[in-house]
Amino acid sequence: MSSRTSLRSILRGWFATDKYSDTDSEPDVRIESDQDQELDQGSNEAIFLSDDRSMNREAVSEVVDMIAQRFSHIPYAVSGLAAMVYYGYEARPYRVSIVCPEHTRENQKCWARAQGMIPIPRQRHVWGVATSDGIVQQIRVRFPYDFNEMHALKIGTAGSVPVSMLSLAGLADELARTYVNELKHSDHDRQENLAHEMIWILKRIIQCRLPEHALRPERIPHLIRETFWLPFTLSYPETVPLFAKAGWSIPDEGWH
Repeated sequence: MSSRTSLRSILRGWFATDKYSDTDSEPDVRIESDQDQELDQGSNEAIFLSDDRSMNREAVSEVVDMIAQRFSHIPYAVSGLAAMVYYGYEARPYRVSIVCPEHTRENQKCWARAQGMIPIPRQRHVWGVATSDGIVQQIRVRFPYDFNEMHALKIGTAGSVPVSMLSLAGLADELARTYVNELKHSDHDRQENLAHEMIWILKRIIQCRLPEHALRPERIPHLIRETFWLPFTLSYPETVPLFAKAGWSIPDEGWH
């Protein structure tokens, strides 16, 4: 491999092959030279591959802090598995997901490029950022139509900038929507994984006892619908008391 090969061309080559077409098997990228070099141009970058691209807790926290610094002027919220890890869940996500309003789509794209983030070939709305250890980690941006209904909080700080993240209630609602979508595909293993994550979130809400994370109808519009509640609680009846302790139980009337 030529030392003058650009990082972008290397990434394009990886994602153009079948070997790395699966998200879970994409390689790591390590940049040994100056992080401030322009990644689009030829440089003396040294690239090393790794079979495991999963992120530990420290990497997740670093990427989340980078997002807070770079997107402080754009509405966003960290979501998905990375947000759960930030709250203490034991997992190694392959990317950090964020949600943004639809109207920010073009602004977000332009700003990401201006901040030196790397567009990942063949991965729509996925960007690469280099962490302090030289690994290029991925950020996935989604633009849900109901962004304004997603319950997010400003938590912690990244320097002087707070991190915008879905609350535990917001994550529970996100899981509820995903679970309903997965019912269409009859993927039992996927449903089991989602149920496991939901149970963890409910127990975390109960454990932390913070009102800003409690389940409230206005925070969980998808979770309180029959399309989620009935199939989920029939499959996992042990979760009903957990939902109640976390703040939600079936109302006497006015069922959605």
